[in-house]
Amino acid sequence: MEILAIDWKNAFLFSGFCMLVVFSVLTILVIILSFFGKIMSAHNTRKEAAKAAASAASTPATSGATLSEQENAAIATALYLYFNDNHDKESYRITIKDVQSPWSAKFYGINNLHR
Repeated sequence: MEILAIDWKNAFLFSGFCMLVVFSVLTILVIILSFFGKIMSAHNTRKEAAKAAASAASTPATSGATLSEQENAAIATALYLYFNDNHDKESYRITIKDVQSPWSAKFYGINNLHR
């Protein structure tokens, strides 16, 4: 029974130490990532506030804004195509053909027994 002669004290000590290292590294990563998340959310709110202030300053105060001819043509074309249903007609059928290849062949498996 020399095979089962294991020093269990050292084995448990080593296993416990390794688990402690893994969980402590994971805890540190969670703390770092949450810290970066708070920094980025604060950065984004400042950026959005600056963008909103800039757009409010640059937007004219006219209520009857007009569109250019190209924008009107693009909107009209989109509405025409949407309401006339001019897009691809799909059959809604999956067409996958079963092809036998050496990658999926069962006779190339490692568990086949030739007698």
